[in-house]
Amino acid sequence: MNTPGPTRIRSGDFFGASQNLPATAFACYLRLEMNLTINGEAKETAASMLDALVAELGIKSDRVAVELNRDIVPRANWADTPLHDGDKLEIVHFVGGGRD
Repeated sequence: MNTPGPTRIRSGDFFGASQNLPATAFACYLRLEMNLTINGEAKETAASMLDALVAELGIKSDRVAVELNRDIVPRANWADTPLHDGDKLEIVHFVGGGRD
C-alpha cells in the first residue's frame, strides 16, 4: 500500500530557492496576526477568539459590550466567537457615574 508522505512546499515558490521543505518547516514563516478594525482603528492581533481579544486589549469584560460586524455578541458567546481577518468591531465601555 502506498501512503502519501508529508506535505511538502517548494521553498522556491516563496524564497527563490530550489530545495523542497516539509510544510512544518514553512510554518515559522506564516503570519499569525490578523487585521481587525476596532472602533474605527486598524489593529493587528494574534487573538483568534473574541474573549482572547478582549483580554489582549486589557479590557474588563464585565464593563463592555462588543459588536462584531454589526451584530451584538452576548458576553456568554465570546469564548465561542472566532475572529477573522478583516472583521470590524465596536467595543463600548460602560462608565458609572451619577449624583452624589
